[in-house]
Amino acid sequence: MDINCIVTQIHIPDFDPQGSLSAEDKKEILDTNIKNLRINNPAAYIILTGHGHEPLTSTKQMCDDIVWEDLHPIDGGGTVVGMPAQYKSVFLGIQKAQEEGFDYCVKTRGDSVLARGEIATYCDNILEEEGKKLLLTQQTGKMFYKFGDCFMYGEIDLLMSIWNKNNRPFHADGLIHTGASFVKHFTGVYPPQQYSDAPLYNGKNWNDLLRHNCSFRDIGEIGFCDLRWNYNRLKNDWTNTKNKIINLQYDYPEIYWGRANGWHIFDSDGRVTSHGPMCDWSYTKEEFYKK
Repeated sequence: MDINCIVTQIHIPDFDPQGSLSAEDKKEILDTNIKNLRINNPAAYIILTGHGHEPLTSTKQMCDDIVWEDLHPIDGGGTVVGMPAQYKSVFLGIQKAQEEGFDYCVKTRGDSVLARGEIATYCDNILEEEGKKLLLTQQTGKMFYKFGDCFMYGEIDLLMSIWNKNNRPFHADGLIHTGASFVKHFTGVYPPQQYSDAPLYNGKNWNDLLRHNCSFRDIGEIGFCDLRWNYNRLKNDWTNTKNKIINLQYDYPEIYWGRANGWHIFDSDGRVTSHGPMCDWSYTKEEFYKK
């Protein structure tokens, strides 16, 4: 069984208002992402997928495969038009992983870094122990079909279905679109637009489907970190900071995904304890496994 594959996705416009980042900033962030993945997952097959300005040469040299397109249309808020969670771009990377013979893969973001190495093995051990198909983290929700689309690991056929480029957009919110596509994998059709706790498949409602098929770990356990909203704060000492980040020597809890935005609240050990008002529907690991 081939599992050691990482798909990472990003877009690089002239300017990204989400983080106030120039194209050069985003190229540097992506270079850090790929170096972090390559150094700490030396045998992994790394697939970069995205669109917009070309990545740095040093970035491309560390990838095993690249699927790159011209920039898709973007609205004034920095969101890719008609492609929630950039699902069509992500799909191209996962499709490549399937073509290369991988049975499982990691899906992550090109503007993130991971605070642990051998990520595929770490994730696969969890699925094997719990007998599940997919590992999720925040921001997976208890309602509204919200499905953590930033980082996941799982069976390649399930990932192909969740990110299927031929699915019509279900909702402008990428979390909701991917969650509805997760439901569609089992039912063959999207769920009702109006969320409810009614059964969706074989007597299982949204939360039942999640718990039956998925494992869950908090952001800090996975070590999922954000550079999009932290780069401008860090770049004054970037050479030193980048070196620490890529070599697992950084104080990662300060850049855990969602911390800078107040989306998730962490304790002194980096555990998610609660959520800000924008994400009060999101699971913690403790809530996900509560009987």
